[in-house]
Amino acid sequence: MEYVCREGRLWPAASVVAGSVLESRAGATVRTLGGRRGGARAEGPFESRPPVSAGGGGQRRVADLLRRVGRLVLWAGIGVLLIRGVGAVLSSVPNSDHRALIAAAVPADLEAQAFAVRFSRAYLSWRHGAAAQHSRALGPFFSSDVRDRAAATLPRRGPGQLVAQATVARSQDLGSGRALITVASELAAGGTVFLTVPVARDGQGGLDVFALPALTAPPPPGSSPAIAPDPPTGADAGEIQALVQRFLAAYVSGRDPSGLAYLVAPGAVIAGRSPGLRLESLDHVGQLSIGGARMVVEADVHVGDRASGASYPLAYRLDLEHRDRWYVAGVEGGPQK
Repeated sequence: MEYVCREGRLWPAASVVAGSVLESRAGATVRTLGGRRGGARAEGPFESRPPVSAGGGGQRRVADLLRRVGRLVLWAGIGVLLIRGVGAVLSSVPNSDHRALIAAAVPADLEAQAFAVRFSRAYLSWRHGAAAQHSRALGPFFSSDVRDRAAATLPRRGPGQLVAQATVARSQDLGSGRALITVASELAAGGTVFLTVPVARDGQGGLDVFALPALTAPPPPGSSPAIAPDPPTGADAGEIQALVQRFLAAYVSGRDPSGLAYLVAPGAVIAGRSPGLRLESLDHVGQLSIGGARMVVEADVHVGDRASGASYPLAYRLDLEHRDRWYVAGVEGGPQK
């Protein structure tokens, strides 16, 4: 048997010839797919190629590169198909459903509540014999489906009605961008009217009254028991009583907050109020809660208005903190800084 020395090893001559033929055909195919190589075009499947020892590594790199490019093209095609598929699904949803999806994500926010307040003032304010003006004032609020049946019948004589002020009393979310917003309107002539306004927000963010409003009931009177906290006890009771007395005398009078520095906990900031009041009496100090070096007390007081001479019974809740002694750390219900 004849042997041939190739790449530093002896190979049977028959296997070398067969392998060379196969590699030559594979290399010709690669060159045909790749176009120009080394400045020459491939001319056919039987084009001669250099020995494997001289250029086989470069051809393998070209083949690997082509395989990688093919994978990239394949995945890019799959991505395009996925994107087009999602677009087709979205485009199949009707426009009305798109608007509903957008509207459902928007609750009865402050803007919708202000819209309901404006509507309530226009709806409940009218002059006798001015039904046409009243309808025109309400026109921009109602949706087109409700506007034609929303006109009120007003008396031809009388003093009319005017809303002095109005505020939102409650709100019920109905979903899909709709809500029932109840507005409490105080009339100039006396009395409070609770009007429930059906407000909707469309897909473009617009607001309208999508149904006729309703006159509803005020909240029922409550029956919660009063809180009667016991006074502080122990060795610090007198110190706490004196601290509350001194602090409230300075606080309600509107003294410069810097004057409270000795009474306020280090690092705490308590906003002072405008001058004009005076502390007439401290009637009761009760302990609401205590935990470690913290305590919450309620102080019942009488406060006089210097300008009018009126006296008001009030209650202040104070956060107290103990360090080297007791300090006031905050006034509950007051502005926080």
